Amino acid sequence: MKEREANEYLLERKNASVKDYLKVIEYEYGLEKQRRKRFKALKIKKESPKDFASKKLNLGNILML
Repeated sequence: MKEREANEYLLERKNASVKDYLKVIEYEYGLEKQRRKRFKALKIKKESPKDFASKKLNLGNILML
């Protein structure tokens, strides 16, 4: 959570660069890969709408800035 918060502050700066956006996207992508790996290990097949809500919200926040 601390890293996600740091990334949000990074993007809220006046001089946020494309490199900053790419860093945040790579971080979120890594989290998603970990989540899918955990689902596979725990043999969870059903995904809830809640799983997709956070991705949409985060990506929406990134694109709005």
